[in-house]
Amino acid sequence: MGAPGFESWWVSTFLKTKLWPNPDEMAEPIETVDVERFFRVEGPQEGYRVPVWDPRENRVVYIGVEAIGPVGTPAWADYAEDGRWIDVTLSIPQHLVAMQGDISVFRDLVTAGVQQKTKPGFYRIMRRVYNETMDSRTVPDATHPYLLKDVMYTQYFANDGSAIHQNWWASSWGYPASQGCLGMRTAGAKFMWGFLLRGARRHHEAVAAWCPAVAARHPTHGCQIEADGSERGGGAGPLARVAGLIGRQRIVH
Repeated sequence: MGAPGFESWWVSTFLKTKLWPNPDEMAEPIETVDVERFFRVEGPQEGYRVPVWDPRENRVVYIGVEAIGPVGTPAWADYAEDGRWIDVTLSIPQHLVAMQGDISVFRDLVTAGVQQKTKPGFYRIMRRVYNETMDSRTVPDATHPYLLKDVMYTQYFANDGSAIHQNWWASSWGYPASQGCLGMRTAGAKFMWGFLLRGARRHHEAVAAWCPAVAARHPTHGCQIEADGSERGGGAGPLARVAGLIGRQRIVH
């Protein structure tokens, strides 16, 4: 990230300003942005502007130095290489929020694990199956037998088989009912399938356990799961509560 030999750093706007396609353009700005918008500086100053990465759009643009000031790294920046991450909340009503940088782009109710089987933590998508068959015989601690076919948009995020997926057999949402998965209505599961696939560097993406000790840059998306339901901030910007999900996901009770 950033120019060779350049150490990137984060800034936030303290004045309403414009984004530009290059350091010299004067007539046609890309966009006007408000205060408290986060950017990562990607190279040295060129004239009165610097090149910055815009996490809301996953693009590099130029911004005037008169309108920005240094801030701490947003908490989500450590695991959202292209700005995408998922925030899951396990407390009732259980729900997830798909994030692009510091803004939400989608939210929906989910049904998570009974007996707290969906564990708070940080995860990554490990493997994806478009049309899955789920068999309780592959789940050692399953609370009841089941054989479910045609489970669409399944995205595994933990080695115990926990996944984000369509839940066509559910009749209520926002309450625990699964063996650890994050079950969604068809439209929501389909959205998450496309959201996490877009721009993927690998054909298969699945949620793998993620923790600060193994948080090296990874070619999948991430999430965080927290147990206390609190918001976590990193010097700048909020890290939404999460209760246990995908991509890079964060899960919280």
